[in-house]
Amino acid sequence: MKFRILKYVLLLAAFLLAGCRWTGNSRGPTPPQVTPTLAGPIIVPTIAAVAPSAIPATAVSPTSRPNEETVEPGITATAVAAEAVVANEPSRIEFPAGATTGTYTGNLDPYSARQYIFWAQAGQMVHITLHSTQESAGFSFYGIVDGQPLKRVENEVATWDDMLRFTQDFVLTVQTREFAEEYTLTLTIEPLPGATDLEIWPIVDASTGYIVGGTDNAGNWLPAEAALAPLDAGLLMQAYDDYFLQDLVTARVNPQQSPVCAQPLAAIDGEPELGEALLISGRWNSMPRLPFYGVNPEPYVSIVRAELLAAGLVDPVVNIESVTLVDLEGDGIDETIVVAQHVDVSNPAVAEDDYVLVLLRKIVNGAVVNLPLHADFYASANDLTYPSQYALQMVRDLNGDGVLDIVLRGERYEGRSLEIFSVDGDNSYLALRADCQP
Repeated sequence: MKFRILKYVLLLAAFLLAGCRWTGNSRGPTPPQVTPTLAGPIIVPTIAAVAPSAIPATAVSPTSRPNEETVEPGITATAVAAEAVVANEPSRIEFPAGATTGTYTGNLDPYSARQYIFWAQAGQMVHITLHSTQESAGFSFYGIVDGQPLKRVENEVATWDDMLRFTQDFVLTVQTREFAEEYTLTLTIEPLPGATDLEIWPIVDASTGYIVGGTDNAGNWLPAEAALAPLDAGLLMQAYDDYFLQDLVTARVNPQQSPVCAQPLAAIDGEPELGEALLISGRWNSMPRLPFYGVNPEPYVSIVRAELLAAGLVDPVVNIESVTLVDLEGDGIDETIVVAQHVDVSNPAVAEDDYVLVLLRKIVNGAVVNLPLHADFYASANDLTYPSQYALQMVRDLNGDGVLDIVLRGERYEGRSLEIFSVDGDNSYLALRADCQP
């Protein structure tokens, strides 16, 4: 009897111990979690951007880059899987004159890739379609300047349709997985809305509405009156701050011009908040090289003081407001833009030893030269001088010649201006100026 009771006790204990391991999952034990792996490698190419050397001679081909050399930039492809092979350096896609679509075919081994590069501008609609014999090939593409992937190869959809938000080169990669493939790639780039064969690219100051002027396909700077035609029906333009693209906006000639100012004005659809952005419409990379703002001004104090004393000031206060380093011409040598001023523009008067000095310092034939963009010196006080003071708004290639232009914003008593200076060797000159004072 005791053994029978002990038997039941042991059976009950075993049952209770088993119950302690029960998880409440009526579907059985949880299967082990397996991290999925992609069927093929991910190829992340890196490429050096090539800045255009000149503006295009015609607008009929939406993918033509401004007088680009035919030498293709090198590519280094980094693959996750060792068996992945990039079959080529990127082949540049350029449509024949008047064409908007191109078709490209090829053969790829398993786990291999072929790359293409094409240029397009902000606001253009792009359509990409990929067909392959076993429908296992995929494609990805990204922008060179911003590095932003617009489609990844993991996304197995074989089409892409959208509007571009940046003007730049784009790298498109066709990639296979476990199968060899014959593929057909179709690329369509629609012309910009309102684009015509007349190559005029207006420039608009967002904060004032000034139509500053423009440029044409011959590299000429155009006064505001000569840049109005593209804005008549509304023109899609890129709004840039000192570094980045803020927005794509539509600008048009403002039907309500100023009654006291002869400067033509533009209106921006929707009246977006753009601050001191500059609106441009050219089809090139307007910032092929980045500036360095906020450079330490201390090394330039003695340089500015020497300029002021040489101009006849006796006891000037050296006040450097900004120093910027930037390679304007793309020769690998930085120029320096120094803005130094001591003036009060809240009234028309100037005090003794006031000044406004904007210097461009650059190396010419191995020597540093100072090119004054503004040099106004006031050795004596005057109540009705109406001085202007300036700030560097940005540096940007505004006429497509590959050289960065200097944009200055000016203020004076009851007046504002915007100026664009162009640099040519050891010369600098005022290319465009928009001004209005009641």
